[in-house]
Amino acid sequence: MKIVALICGIFSLAMLFVFLGKYAVSIGSIPLWTIIVGVLLLPVYDVYKTIKEENSAGGNHESNGK
Repeated sequence: MKIVALICGIFSLAMLFVFLGKYAVSIGSIPLWTIIVGVLLLPVYDVYKTIKEENSAGGNHESNGK
């Protein structure tokens, strides 16, 4: 299940970067860039934290026979 979460996380981050990047480049406003960078940092941190927590769990959820 770890690899599925990693693939989905990276894919969704890539779609978000493309979507928000298109608007940031087309509008080109400095305040907009600041907001977009802040918005992009939050999901990157969330995916990193989720992957790190799954790796530190050591597969405890899968070891009980499920």
